[in-house]
Amino acid sequence: MAYEMKEGDFSLFKNTKKTEESHPDYTGKCMVNSKELRVAAWIKKGESGLAFFSGRISEFQHKTENIGDPLNPETNSAKIYETQIPAQVDEFTNPIPEDDLPF
Repeated sequence: MAYEMKEGDFSLFKNTKKTEESHPDYTGKCMVNSKELRVAAWIKKGESGLAFFSGRISEFQHKTENIGDPLNPETNSAKIYETQIPAQVDEFTNPIPEDDLPF
């Protein structure tokens, strides 16, 4: 059975992809008002020398890919797919035999 996050719950995991000091030490998710949000947390040290978590809750950001100028084929990295469409369809073929129809 998969884990189902409930209202007010959160999960944090060590950020194994951290490459810069500004990246969070831990990342995860939380559920607030039936909406899944992103959680980011950093380990900080207070004036007393004790460690604590500092964090941020935000909406997930969708990753966008820069594909260049769509009108310039030299800078456009988008993939173009070609397909062949039949020039004419002679007849419709029904995948369900007529005697199997419920009406």
